[in-house]
Amino acid sequence: MEQRKIKTPDQRQEPKDRRHLRLFLVNLLIIVLVLFGVGLLRGDNQLVVEAAVVNLRTGPGISYNVDQQLPQGTQLTILEEKNNWYKVSLADGSKGWIANWLIGNTTASPNTNIAATVKADNTKLRKTGSSDGEVTQTLTKGTSVTITLQQDNWSQVQVDDQEGWIKSSELTITTSPTTDSTATTDSSATTASDQQTQTIYTRETSTNVRTDASVNSDIVTTLEQGIGVKVLETSGDWFKIETPDGQTGWVANWVMDYQKTSNALVTSIAEATIMLDAGHGGEDGGASTKNERYNEKDLTLSTVKKVQAALEKTGAKVLLTRDDDSSVGLVARSDMSNAQKPDVFISIHYDATEDANIATGTHTFYYYDRDQQLATIVNRHLADLPLKNNGASFNDLSVTRENTQPALLLELGYLSTDSDVSYIITDSYQQQVADAITAGLTEYFQ
Repeated sequence: MEQRKIKTPDQRQEPKDRRHLRLFLVNLLIIVLVLFGVGLLRGDNQLVVEAAVVNLRTGPGISYNVDQQLPQGTQLTILEEKNNWYKVSLADGSKGWIANWLIGNTTASPNTNIAATVKADNTKLRKTGSSDGEVTQTLTKGTSVTITLQQDNWSQVQVDDQEGWIKSSELTITTSPTTDSTATTDSSATTASDQQTQTIYTRETSTNVRTDASVNSDIVTTLEQGIGVKVLETSGDWFKIETPDGQTGWVANWVMDYQKTSNALVTSIAEATIMLDAGHGGEDGGASTKNERYNEKDLTLSTVKKVQAALEKTGAKVLLTRDDDSSVGLVARSDMSNAQKPDVFISIHYDATEDANIATGTHTFYYYDRDQQLATIVNRHLADLPLKNNGASFNDLSVTRENTQPALLLELGYLSTDSDVSYIITDSYQQQVADAITAGLTEYFQ
């Protein structure tokens, strides 16, 4: 007789409805995990503006133009990061840069271009909004500044062409902030009869003057950098102005300054101030030829002096970071530029590789996007030199990165390559370099 087999609990057939329920739950769990994973992948580069408004700029720094202002809740996608700034894209496909310290920060004020003065002598202007921030300048009582951002207890300010941070308590505001970027009604407007008539100045070239207080309104005219205009009325973040030729229209306050910058528009090389930096010096000899007969520090100085002579013939004013075999630190070189504010800063160098005769030619390096046009023009003229031209490109170098002025670093050949050295050490090659730089700057300032 066949023995009857009794199924154990795990062998018994599961009711059909329970099997369906279990399959449903498993599928649901898979879907949730997939969505969660996608969310994690997207979360790394998705942002939402939490402050009342954030400026979207054309480049990674507050010296760049404000393209538009993004209201609270705007969704952004991070494309890249540079110098504590995010390059982002918006839902409509437009792109720009925002300061990463504003992300997730609801305490940052959108105030732009508030005129203020320093309350006391020995007020420190710092690189960052912190008591530990590097001091870049000491200001005297009564110094005029323009507040471009307020965050926590600090104000980001512009002093002439230099930017930095000062404790808000150390400033006296002399004009009322205009934080309501949507206020464009008549009730929000202040006319010149309500306040003292003042003059403000265009911050950049091609500043648009519009028919209404909106970036979507028609353009009446454009103004060059450093042009003074009369304020007739204010409305939200906009000024109604009168131009020197009598035209009226509206300009956004984020493209204007309350004080004229020292970098007024230069229209020819004869009006320009150029700072030349001979790389290395003193105990820092830089690169050298294989036989150590020639040092980079000596070649850069002799080249700089030829560039100086060529530029001075055009009427340009020339400043030098060193004019002898003295030692000048990297930070000191950019500090000289930031303090004296030349129209262009150019650092002269000669390159080398560890192994001999494996590289040749010249390079033109810039750090900020704002200097790409300058680099392209100067490099085009350096292409006329007898050495191979390796183009103009970005490079993270101290004298250009820490420079508030348009700045380039030029590598003019390899001291480790015999064929390059045969040119570099000659007066004729160095004179060709001088003529090429002069021609490039002449074109740049036209």
